[in-house]
Amino acid sequence: MPAFAGGSGNFQRAADTVPAATWPAASSTGPTKAFGVTQTGKLYDRVSSITADGGFVGGVGTLTDPYLIDSVHYTTESVIGSSAGPTDLTGKYMRFTNCWFQSAVTTGDTGTSKCMGHGVNGRTDALPAFVTYEDCLFAPSGSPVVAGGPDPSTGGFAYCLFSNLTPFKLLRCNLWGAAVNIAIVNQGSVAARSFIQDSWSHDQWDSAGAHTDNIVSNDPTNASNVTIDHCNVEGKCGARTPTGRVVNVVAIYSAQPVTGWVINNSRVAHGDFGFYYAAPGDPDDNITGVTITNNVIDNSDLGTVLHGHTDAGVLTQSGNVDQSGTPVTF
Repeated sequence: MPAFAGGSGNFQRAADTVPAATWPAASSTGPTKAFGVTQTGKLYDRVSSITADGGFVGGVGTLTDPYLIDSVHYTTESVIGSSAGPTDLTGKYMRFTNCWFQSAVTTGDTGTSKCMGHGVNGRTDALPAFVTYEDCLFAPSGSPVVAGGPDPSTGGFAYCLFSNLTPFKLLRCNLWGAAVNIAIVNQGSVAARSFIQDSWSHDQWDSAGAHTDNIVSNDPTNASNVTIDHCNVEGKCGARTPTGRVVNVVAIYSAQPVTGWVINNSRVAHGDFGFYYAAPGDPDDNITGVTITNNVIDNSDLGTVLHGHTDAGVLTQSGNVDQSGTPVTF
């Protein structure tokens, strides 16, 4: 695995080494080897729940030596956190590598079902300082949707990853099949930044009239300080066009003040809106510090590229192009 660089628990790499034209897909994201353990979903609420896991490899829970769990297939929802106050897990660091997080829900969207949740189901105590996922799959099955393949509208669940009060990093991960693939809430109350990097988030569950988002800062408890770097973010469901579109590919709701979102060197495609956040005159216009740079915005199946502020006081933009290389300015 690559060495981590950076500080403050963020695990940020010093530089992106992947060519921008090589968009993450099935060949470059998700597990890279066989799973050593298959088990039902786990509740991680203290250190003993980690060390007793069948995939526990080692580590002491520090920034430089996090608790490491490797090559596990979780067949039902997993959760990190406790509802009983702080435990010895509070403020520690966790790292999952080569794992598959699978929701047990296979038919429809129950509203709360998920593959992995941080600080959910009332378990907002005993949260780690940072959680890293490398080469992991968050999905209802092990095979990504391909053109002409399975249609997530016939199954699905609410979230691939729902992160509350917990900064995280997704590195070379593959996420698909949920109504919302990645939901981030309450991160404004923590100092560290979350990263979604070199990952493929795609093919969401969809049904007639459904409002779905691929990556979202959830209203009303929003999240600041999120970087999406060298990712392929697609809302399209399987081979469906254009009725298989999600509403928003990247959505930043701002009922509370939100700042510090960076979308860089990524591909954004297949949605009613490519980017959606507050525009002048919208309710809950509390957003600042959005940076959208050096992206390929595939507008061949986008209804609207951007809904939101375009003034320099909110948006920093440069280097964005469409799928043919034509510059895009918001």
